[in-house]
Amino acid sequence: TDVDLYPNNDIEYIIQASHPETAIGLFYISVEGNLIAKELFTEFEHQKFTLKIRAKDSGVSSLYTDTTVKIFIMSSEDVIPIFKSKNITLSKNAKYGSLITSIALPSSFHIELVCNEDLFKINSGSVYLTGNLTKDYYHLCFVASSQYISISAIIRLQVKGLSEMIKFNEKKYSAFILEDINPGELVMKVQADSTNTIASSLHYSLHPKSEFFEIDPKAGFIYTVM
Repeated sequence: TDVDLYPNNDIEYIIQASHPETAIGLFYISVEGNLIAKELFTEFEHQKFTLKIRAKDSGVSSLYTDTTVKIFIMSSEDVIPIFKSKNITLSKNAKYGSLITSIALPSSFHIELVCNEDLFKINSGSVYLTGNLTKDYYHLCFVASSQYISISAIIRLQVKGLSEMIKFNEKKYSAFILEDINPGELVMKVQADSTNTIASSLHYSLHPKSEFFEIDPKAGFIYTVM
């Protein structure tokens, strides 16, 4: 793109070089910048081409920029791994070994899970839960590779109901204190309950931290700062 006024904004596209060198005769670029094949590529399947392309304007002192385009010629019989969904919902009560999702995997491809490997495992395109879910969502990152091509994908896993496992007894708490209240005095108490945690194991904290108040991490009592 050139923001200059005409004729300086008239851009010409040129294929400068290619690897292998014979590839330069297989493509041409239209005046709009579209890279177009001159012929069928049936005899070039599974080959890679690299083109160096230059775009220059028509100014008196012509400016230009170069870029590299890499092209891989696939066979018409090649099958790409299919990721059915980019978003998955899973219950917080999902058990160890639960099937999360399946990926249609051609025999020529090998697939790996490259993030959160401690919680999930993949076997023959099927993804299983192998740990405890402690967050509201996770990202599952996959790389599927064959001899000729690699494809990456990210699936977002939403954990349903996890954020509701711990709740405060009140949606909002309010307190009124005197302006000359002494340091260390009790302001109020907050309390939460958990569906899967005993009360004594709950931990309370202030977010963000306050320079005026502090909270008892075990009991939920809020005091003025000493």
